[in-house]
Formats: sequence, C-alpha cells, structure tokens
Amino acid sequence: MQSVEAALIPLMLQIYGLTSSQSLSLYGILTGMALPVILFPATLSNSVAQMLLPSVARIQNSREKLQKSGRLALLFSVTFGFVCIIAYVTVGARLASMIFNEESLYEYIKIMAWLCPFIFIGSTYKSMLHALGKTSRVFINNMFSEVLNLICIVALIPRLGIYAYLMGLLLNQGLSALLHTRAFYKAIDKEKDAPL
Repeated sequence: MQSVEAALIPLMLQIYGLTSSQSLSLYGILTGMALPVILFPATLSNSVAQMLLPSVARIQNSREKLQKSGRLALLFSVTFGFVCIIAYVTVGARLASMIFNEESLYEYIKIMAWLCPFIFIGSTYKSMLHALGKTSRVFINNMFSEVLNLICIVALIPRLGIYAYLMGLLLNQGLSALLHTRAFYKAIDKEKDAPL
C-alpha cells in the first residue's frame, strides 16, 4: 500500500497542475526531509513500546495491570507528543529549514508536527496488541487507515494539492491511533469475560 502511495502522490500532484519535476521535488522534500525530522523522536517512543512488549505479555491475565499500563502508555504518548509539537513549532521547523536550506520545509514541519502524538499512541498500543497476540487486529487497523490515506491522495490531492496529503497523513495516523487504542481495551474486556 505504501508503494502504491509513493507512486500515486507525484502523479496526483501533476493532475493538480505541477510539472513532473515540481511534483517529484515536492514529494522528495516531504518524504526525504520533513518526514525523517518528524519521525526522529519516534525512536524514543518505539523503544518504550518495545520495552512494553514483555511486561504486557507477562501481565496479560491481570485486567487491572493492563489498564494501568494502557493509561501510562497513553499519558506518555500524549505528553511526549505535545512536547514534540511545541519543540517543532517554536524551534524545530526553523532549524530544519536552515539545515536543509529549504524554506518550504518550515511550513510543512509545522503542520506535520501534529502527527507526533498520534504516531506515538499508535506505535505504543500496536506493540501492546502484539504482546496480547492480536496481530491480525493490528494488520486490519493498519490496512483500514492506509486505505483512508489512499482515498485522500486520489480524491483530494488533484483538488487541494500537497495539503491534501498532509491532511491524509493526519487522518491516517489519528485513525490508526484510535483503532489500536480501541482494540487494546476491547481485548482487555474480552479477557475479563473469558472463562478461567
């Protein structure tokens, strides 16, 4: 799905009215410069998510401990996400545009900074779902959010340009975070209802 997305975005930008070189350049700025900057703090949240795997697997028979782990994970993800938003909006976007010597990067990073809480929530709860053995649910959630992103790319980029892609990314990550969080708490409820 991501390969299809990578092929579609420059094509849809050309339908919007950009030349082939302009669309590839814009796509390169977003995926080669802006996205790596935004995903840089995710290395920390992914480390936390990986550390949760064994502990969630160990306590999966205790609904209360799972709920506590879920609340702590959500608190960490939201707090760290908003710290990243503030850092990117105040300093990070300007710094990245200076480092890469690309002025348009400033605006894109300020918009994409809002992805941070959703990325962190999604990766943390995805890891906990894996620990509970709910890998098929993770796959379905990911596919659903990717399809939504593809719809935004095909339906909206020809009308709104690159901002439709950014909107699609926000919707994709927001939906993914919501679905993973919901699936985690549903899995806990099912554990409670299951006979011993």
